[in-house]
Amino acid sequence: MELDSVILRIAGITNRSPVTSKLHERQEILDLSENSHEAVLRPMDPGGLSHALRAALASRMSTMNGDATLTAHYRALLQDDTQGTPELSRIADPAHPRRRASGSRLSLGMWTCSLPHHNL
Repeated sequence: MELDSVILRIAGITNRSPVTSKLHERQEILDLSENSHEAVLRPMDPGGLSHALRAALASRMSTMNGDATLTAHYRALLQDDTQGTPELSRIADPAHPRRRASGSRLSLGMWTCSLPHHNL
């Protein structure tokens, strides 16, 4: 049985890794983690936050935390998304100015989106 999950790809763990035998024992937790990744970034009903915006925000946060591997992963999701736009690519870049959330609207520099609490 091959292991395949975002966590393992990000960590650089392959099926030939010495830890693979132990990871097979934890397949359920890997599956649950993979499901969480999909539920957060690509839910069937994205509500008020598109898949592309979710990927852009995740990319921004991982960049701000200095995690180049996660940033590349989230940037790839953003590029793969048909709703991805140059504006969302700018949101993904922490070099662009941001503002604090105000009420139910989030402003990231010149970008603003509604964040209805019931859709989060």
